[in-house]
Amino acid sequence: MNDENEEANAELKTQKDQDDVSVGSLQFQEFGNGNPATTIPLDAGEIGDAGLQTNRGVPISFDSADEQEDTASNLLTNKRKKNMPMWTFDYYMQFFDITTTQVLQRITGSVIPSFQGNYLRKYIRSNPDFYGPFWICATLVFTTAISGNLADYITHAGDHQWTYDFHKVTAAAGAIYVYAWLLPVLLWGLLWWRHDTVGANITEVVCIYGYSLSIYVPVSILWAIPFEWLRWILVILAAVSSGLVLVFTIWPLLKHENRQMATLISLIVLALHALLAIGFKVYFFGSVGKAVLNSTSIASPSTWTTLTPMTL
Repeated sequence: MNDENEEANAELKTQKDQDDVSVGSLQFQEFGNGNPATTIPLDAGEIGDAGLQTNRGVPISFDSADEQEDTASNLLTNKRKKNMPMWTFDYYMQFFDITTTQVLQRITGSVIPSFQGNYLRKYIRSNPDFYGPFWICATLVFTTAISGNLADYITHAGDHQWTYDFHKVTAAAGAIYVYAWLLPVLLWGLLWWRHDTVGANITEVVCIYGYSLSIYVPVSILWAIPFEWLRWILVILAAVSSGLVLVFTIWPLLKHENRQMATLISLIVLALHALLAIGFKVYFFGSVGKAVLNSTSIASPSTWTTLTPMTL
């Protein structure tokens, strides 16, 4: 019986040694562009729960074929974009080459603050675009102007002299496009002027600011509801929510600044974002109080009486 056990143990040991030799002799090769093949031996001891690792300590990727294809496509696209001259039409068309899914993801990410990852690295950096910011700004111009006139009409219900104020469209367009397109350029220029380097290019910063206004589109429609307390609640929620996303995204770009200056710039960014919302509320939807005051202090023409001149 003991002899049989010893023979079985010897066979198991022999089989184990053969397996170790087979695994230890495995080799992988890396093929570059015209470079000689590089052999990477794989030791048996480097196989663990974390996956396969080469002797360089680089883990072997187990990504799906679709993910690897998307990554290769992004790298090829970015390389092609960098080679385009700025004076060509194709250079600017690249910023409008984006899918609907990507736009929706960027809009959602700009509204809800997240501590799981930076908004710039997670959504924007792979393919910064101007398509989303352009249409967000254009939509916000008209929703703000139309809702502002609608709120004014509701306030003056029964007043036959009410007219549509077209100047609100011009005012909304000026404020929105200056904030979304000029302000990020000035911010990027300030950071570059101070340190000759910025953690993002100018197109990425413009893209971030453009998407930060997306929350104001539905809010501007809700501002037409004639309740002041609701309007101010919407102002606070919209400014704080999207403002925090904006500050969290800008903060890593201030790594070359000292903490005091970085905090100051972040507060200014947040204050300007909130000031835009407050300006919308006051200018486009702040006529309720004035309308009530005018209706109670100015008599209607039917109640006017003819005054006779006073004789001395």
